[in-house]
Amino acid sequence: MALQGPQVIIGLGNPGAEYRDTRHNAGFDVVDVLAETLRVSYWKVVSNALVGETSLRGEKILLIKPQSFMNLSGGPIKGLAGIYGFDSHDILVIHDELDLMAGTLRLKYGGGHAGHRGLRSTSLSMGQDYARLRVGIGRPPGRMPAHAFVLQKMRGAELEEYRAVISRAAQVAVKTIEDGLRAAMNVYNVSEKEDRQTGEKEGSQEGTQEGSAERLQEGSGEDQQDLRVITREDLRKLRKSKREGSQERSNE
Repeated sequence: MALQGPQVIIGLGNPGAEYRDTRHNAGFDVVDVLAETLRVSYWKVVSNALVGETSLRGEKILLIKPQSFMNLSGGPIKGLAGIYGFDSHDILVIHDELDLMAGTLRLKYGGGHAGHRGLRSTSLSMGQDYARLRVGIGRPPGRMPAHAFVLQKMRGAELEEYRAVISRAAQVAVKTIEDGLRAAMNVYNVSEKEDRQTGEKEGSQEGTQEGSAERLQEGSGEDQQDLRVITREDLRKLRKSKREGSQERSNE
């Protein structure tokens, strides 16, 4: 069966070891997992980007990581579009998203950049009509500046949880490539109604972010659907683990 979705997958991030394991590199990290999944044997430098070529169902797939730093991502992408002959309708851009709760994904098509400089650069070069996979990282704690939060290195349990989200995001990307954006939304979507019921039942704020219903009403319903990558069972296990840890510390 022919592929139904985008075949040029672009992860946004910053090059260099100092940016490894930071939230802002979520796009790079998802593409790296995809490279392992799709058996990319090597990366080559083309138009100031790392490009991995592979195939799926006998069709060519391009994995791209611009090396110009986040704010200038559009330049390499535009250069590659001229070399490989793709346009905005052929791409899926994967990036971090402050406005989504950590552990949440959202697939959408088109729209603005919401202050994300990598998206802004991409849209200036390619236009706004392309698919996006937004990896929720949540808001910084307290008064911590957003730029410090997204560039902060993660460690320990936080890094493990982040990597689990990245792995599941790669699964969403593969589904999108194989079956198209609509099909991926239908499989991974958790509706606002189900989210709200889950949050009320479990007495947790992890059900639905306040205001998300309003955001879902912007644009078409298909373009604004949420994808919950942390399952309800995962959340229950995480809460149980935290409670047990607190009890152990209180008994010391």
